[in-house]
Amino acid sequence: MALTLPMGWNSWNLIEGEVSEQIICEIADAIAANGLQQAGC
Repeated sequence: MALTLPMGWNSWNLIEGEVSEQIICEIADAIAANGLQQAGC
């Protein structure tokens, strides 16, 4: 077990094993649109 909790966003809860280019692009666009890119996310 980890000594600290995982940091950041875990995409597994959203997409599980169904990864596609479209989903990755949508996630990246949402991160940029919400200002998280500048925060280092």
